[in-house]
Amino acid sequence: MDTDINHLYVDNSSIPSVGNGLFTAKNIEKGQLIIEYTGEITTWEMVKHDTANLYIYYVNEEHVINAKNFPDAIGRYANDAHGLTRIDGLHNNSRFVNIDGRIFIKATKLIRSGSEIFVDYGKDYWNTVKRNKELLTKNNQEGISTNLPFTLPLSRSSCALLISSNENFCDTYGRIAPF
Repeated sequence: MDTDINHLYVDNSSIPSVGNGLFTAKNIEKGQLIIEYTGEITTWEMVKHDTANLYIYYVNEEHVINAKNFPDAIGRYANDAHGLTRIDGLHNNSRFVNIDGRIFIKATKLIRSGSEIFVDYGKDYWNTVKRNKELLTKNNQEGISTNLPFTLPLSRSSCALLISSNENFCDTYGRIAPF
């Protein structure tokens, strides 16, 4: 199940302050697999404490895709248009799909040439981000020093580290939220 990625490129995202985004130089039809999310295959145990890693996709405890050291694995640059910073007119146009343990980004509508590819990270992911931000604010107000969990595993089930307790907190999508 290969995808043609020659038309994909990385450029500044349309969403302010998020860095790069993933774009297409040709139309992508609804239902088309866009790109595989690739990187090092490892375990959750090996990456869960890497708080600077923004490029983790959790499939299960024994199968985690870590794209941190793979800048050419451009699937990692797909952003969520429905995150904390929303721009009028920007909407997600794809979603993650698991096909036999391989993770792909799949178009949920026609994506026109020149458009940024936006993928749904999931409501639970953003709820975890918001909760972590609330805890950070509370800890700062109380003078509590906190290690921030910046790890961003994209998945359907894993654990997120809440900064208040340094315990694992599972959400439906299992992502540790950046700030």
